Amino acid sequence: MGNKTIDLQRTLFDLTEDYPELIDIFFEMGLEGVIHPEMRRTGGKIMPVIKGLKQHGVSLEDAVKFLEGKGFIVSY
Repeated sequence: MGNKTIDLQRTLFDLTEDYPELIDIFFEMGLEGVIHPEMRRTGGKIMPVIKGLKQHGVSLEDAVKFLEGKGFIVSY
């Protein structure tokens, strides 16, 4: 298994297509809409994850720590 590297400047759609396990992880982080496929295919194709985190009140520092704890290498 290779490194799971993600860039939070990418869209929710792109990241969850590359790593489907991020759907549950982003949900745990407070991005509730991520569990809805239609949301990922619409708004999820437009908004970078970093912007969605901010809109949901999730600090970048907390998000990075959480994702790293799940085995991801995070850039932003």
